[in-house]
Amino acid sequence: MPVRPATLADAQAIAEVHVASWQTSYRGIVPQHILDGLSFENRLKQWTGGFGNPLRGLPILVAVDGHRVVGFADGGPSRDADAKPKTMELYAIYLLQEFQRKGLGRELWTSMVASIQNTGATAVTVWVLVANTPAQNFYKALGFRPDGEVKTIDVGEVNLREMRYRLPLMQSAQA
Repeated sequence: MPVRPATLADAQAIAEVHVASWQTSYRGIVPQHILDGLSFENRLKQWTGGFGNPLRGLPILVAVDGHRVVGFADGGPSRDADAKPKTMELYAIYLLQEFQRKGLGRELWTSMVASIQNTGATAVTVWVLVANTPAQNFYKALGFRPDGEVKTIDVGEVNLREMRYRLPLMQSAQA
Protein backbone atom coordinates (compact mmCIF):
# COMPACT_ATOMS: atom_id res chain seq x y z
CA MET A 1 0.00 0.00 0.00
CA PRO A 2 1.56 3.34 -0.98
CA VAL A 3 2.85 5.81 1.60
CA ARG A 4 3.36 9.38 0.46
CA PRO A 5 3.83 12.87 1.89
CA ALA A 6 0.50 14.43 2.80
CA THR A 7 -0.74 17.68 1.34
CA LEU A 8 -3.18 20.24 2.68
CA ALA A 9 -5.84 18.51 0.57
CA ASP A 10 -5.41 15.46 2.85
CA ALA A 11 -6.21 17.36 6.07
CA GLN A 12 -9.86 16.31 6.13
CA ALA A 13 -9.05 12.62 5.60
CA ILE A 14 -6.29 12.74 8.23
CA ALA A 15 -8.73 14.30 10.72
CA GLU A 16 -11.25 11.55 9.96
CA VAL A 17 -8.64 8.82 10.48
CA HIS A 18 -7.45 10.52 13.66
CA VAL A 19 -10.91 10.57 15.25
CA ALA A 20 -11.92 7.09 14.05
CA SER A 21 -8.67 5.48 15.17
CA TRP A 22 -8.89 7.06 18.62
CA GLN A 23 -12.44 5.75 18.94
CA THR A 24 -11.34 2.18 18.22
CA SER A 25 -7.76 2.07 19.55
CA TYR A 26 -8.50 3.69 22.90
CA ARG A 27 -11.78 1.87 23.64
CA GLY A 28 -11.47 0.60 27.20
CA ILE A 29 -8.56 2.97 27.92
CA VAL A 30 -10.26 6.36 27.50
CA PRO A 31 -13.83 6.69 28.84
CA GLN A 32 -16.39 6.03 26.09
CA HIS A 33 -18.16 9.38 26.50
CA ILE A 34 -14.87 11.17 25.73
CA LEU A 35 -14.30 9.05 22.63
CA ASP A 36 -17.91 9.61 21.51
CA GLY A 37 -17.44 13.36 21.94
CA LEU A 38 -14.29 13.71 19.87
CA SER A 39 -14.64 16.59 17.47
CA PHE A 40 -13.82 16.11 13.80
CA GLU A 41 -13.92 19.91 13.41
CA ASN A 42 -11.26 20.39 16.10
CA ARG A 43 -9.00 17.77 14.53
CA LEU A 44 -9.50 19.34 11.10
CA LYS A 45 -8.37 22.73 12.48
CA GLN A 46 -5.35 21.03 14.06
CA TRP A 47 -4.32 19.30 10.85
CA THR A 48 -5.04 22.25 8.57
CA GLY A 49 -2.82 24.40 10.81
CA GLY A 50 -0.11 21.75 10.92
CA PHE A 51 0.68 22.10 7.24
CA GLY A 52 1.57 25.76 7.68
CA ASN A 53 4.08 25.26 10.50
CA PRO A 54 7.61 25.99 9.23
CA LEU A 55 9.16 24.37 12.34
CA ARG A 56 7.75 20.90 11.60
CA GLY A 57 11.00 19.49 10.28
CA LEU A 58 9.34 16.34 8.90
CA PRO A 59 6.58 15.65 6.40
CA ILE A 60 3.23 14.30 7.53
CA LEU A 61 2.91 10.93 5.80
CA VAL A 62 -0.26 9.19 4.68
CA ALA A 63 -0.98 5.61 3.72
CA VAL A 64 -3.49 5.31 0.91
CA ASP A 65 -5.72 2.52 -0.35
CA GLY A 66 -6.57 3.60 -3.86
CA HIS A 67 -7.40 7.28 -3.32
CA ARG A 68 -8.53 6.83 0.29
CA VAL A 69 -6.28 7.91 3.19
CA VAL A 70 -6.36 5.03 5.70
CA GLY A 71 -3.53 6.03 8.03
CA PHE A 72 -0.95 8.65 8.81
CA ALA A 73 2.31 9.27 10.63
CA ASP A 74 3.50 12.55 12.07
CA GLY A 75 6.73 13.60 13.73
CA GLY A 76 9.14 16.43 14.27
CA PRO A 77 11.56 17.84 16.80
CA SER A 78 11.23 16.42 20.29
CA ARG A 79 8.87 18.46 22.47
CA ASP A 80 10.49 17.24 25.69
CA ALA A 81 12.34 19.72 27.91
CA ASP A 82 15.06 17.13 28.58
CA ALA A 83 15.59 16.24 24.91
CA LYS A 84 19.18 15.98 23.81
CA PRO A 85 20.22 17.74 20.60
CA LYS A 86 19.34 15.84 17.45
CA THR A 87 16.42 14.02 19.08
CA MET A 88 13.29 13.76 16.98
CA GLU A 89 9.87 12.62 18.15
CA LEU A 90 7.32 10.39 16.50
CA TYR A 91 4.12 12.20 17.42
CA ALA A 92 1.69 9.65 16.04
CA ILE A 93 1.00 6.68 13.83
CA TYR A 94 -2.71 6.01 13.42
CA LEU A 95 -4.59 3.65 11.11
CA LEU A 96 -8.23 2.91 10.54
CA GLN A 97 -9.08 -0.27 12.45
CA GLU A 98 -9.57 -2.42 9.34
CA PHE A 99 -6.02 -1.58 8.20
CA GLN A 100 -4.30 -2.36 11.50
CA ARG A 101 -2.10 -5.43 11.97
CA LYS A 102 -1.39 -5.74 8.25
CA GLY A 103 2.10 -4.23 8.17
CA LEU A 104 0.93 -0.75 7.23
CA GLY A 105 2.10 0.79 10.53
CA ARG A 106 5.57 -0.57 9.81
CA GLU A 107 5.42 0.88 6.28
CA LEU A 108 4.55 4.29 7.71
CA TRP A 109 7.39 3.94 10.22
CA THR A 110 9.91 2.92 7.53
CA SER A 111 9.06 6.04 5.53
CA MET A 112 9.12 8.24 8.63
CA VAL A 113 12.47 6.93 9.89
CA ALA A 114 14.01 7.71 6.48
CA SER A 115 12.84 11.32 6.88
CA ILE A 116 14.09 11.40 10.47
CA GLN A 117 17.53 10.13 9.45
CA ASN A 118 17.74 12.84 6.78
CA THR A 119 17.64 15.43 9.60
CA GLY A 120 20.83 14.00 11.12
CA ALA A 121 18.93 12.88 14.22
CA THR A 122 20.66 10.43 16.53
CA ALA A 123 17.55 9.28 18.39
CA VAL A 124 13.78 9.26 18.14
CA THR A 125 11.24 9.09 20.96
CA VAL A 126 7.55 8.29 21.15
CA TRP A 127 5.08 8.60 24.05
CA VAL A 128 2.69 5.66 24.56
CA LEU A 129 -0.20 5.30 26.97
CA VAL A 130 0.77 2.90 29.75
CA ALA A 131 -2.54 1.07 29.28
CA ASN A 132 -2.05 0.66 25.51
CA THR A 133 -0.30 -2.70 25.37
CA PRO A 134 -0.77 -3.20 21.59
CA ALA A 135 1.00 0.12 20.87
CA GLN A 136 3.80 -0.74 23.32
CA ASN A 137 4.31 -4.06 21.55
CA PHE A 138 4.32 -2.34 18.15
CA TYR A 139 7.04 0.12 19.17
CA LYS A 140 9.08 -2.58 20.90
CA ALA A 141 8.98 -4.62 17.68
CA LEU A 142 10.44 -1.59 15.88
CA GLY A 143 13.33 -1.48 18.37
CA PHE A 144 12.07 1.21 20.77
CA ARG A 145 12.70 0.69 24.49
CA PRO A 146 11.23 2.48 27.53
CA ASP A 147 13.68 5.08 28.82
CA GLY A 148 12.17 5.43 32.30
CA GLU A 149 10.25 8.68 31.74
CA VAL A 150 6.56 8.68 32.62
CA LYS A 151 4.12 11.60 32.58
CA THR A 152 0.45 12.21 33.16
CA ILE A 153 -1.69 13.78 30.44
CA ASP A 154 -5.22 15.13 30.63
CA VAL A 155 -7.74 13.63 28.22
CA GLY A 156 -11.02 15.31 28.95
CA GLU A 157 -11.49 15.06 32.70
CA VAL A 158 -9.33 11.92 32.93
CA ASN A 159 -5.63 11.72 33.76
CA LEU A 160 -3.75 9.05 31.83
CA ARG A 161 -0.15 7.96 32.17
CA GLU A 162 2.23 7.85 29.23
CA MET A 163 5.61 6.19 29.02
CA ARG A 164 8.39 7.43 26.75
CA TYR A 165 10.13 5.00 24.43
CA ARG A 166 13.45 5.77 22.74
CA LEU A 167 15.23 4.39 19.70
CA PRO A 168 18.91 5.30 19.22
CA LEU A 169 19.34 5.63 15.47
CA MET A 170 23.03 4.83 15.49
CA GLN A 171 22.23 1.29 16.68
CA SER A 172 19.08 0.65 14.63
CA ALA A 173 18.85 2.68 11.44
CA GLN A 174 16.28 0.36 9.88
CA ALA A 175 13.93 -0.92 12.55
